Amino acid sequence: MKKCNKRTIYKRQTNKPYINSCNKASLKKLSMAFTNAKYGFAVIWKNEAAFRMEIIIIFIALFILYFLNIDIMLKIILCVLFFILLIVELINSAIEILCDFVKDEYDDVIKVIKDITSSAVGLSIVLNIIIWLYAFYKASSDFFNFH
Repeated sequence: MKKCNKRTIYKRQTNKPYINSCNKASLKKLSMAFTNAKYGFAVIWKNEAAFRMEIIIIFIALFILYFLNIDIMLKIILCVLFFILLIVELINSAIEILCDFVKDEYDDVIKVIKDITSSAVGLSIVLNIIIWLYAFYKASSDFFNFH
């Protein structure tokens, strides 16, 4: 295995050096990572109505999920699917912002890129709906003793 030098410098496309320390992550680096994450979340919350709507729906769904009489594993799966939806939405928003930064005016290729990332969000929503329908079916079949 190759030994790591104390510092490795990578060049970004902007030709500004990026210093990657091979030492274990310090608390300062971890703190900065959380600060950056909070900032990114705040930017998306402020600028993306779809993200705000998804968060509100998730909180309502979590409230309903608490009262559903279903297996704990299914509840965990539903919560994981919520996080997957939010992650895909964040990636979609980041790619859209990047596309707008790269090309300010309308471009067919940029439109295709945005449509593809929106499709990923759509598939994530469909997956959530399917599993939620299954959860409601399980809860109602247990409630009405359907088997």
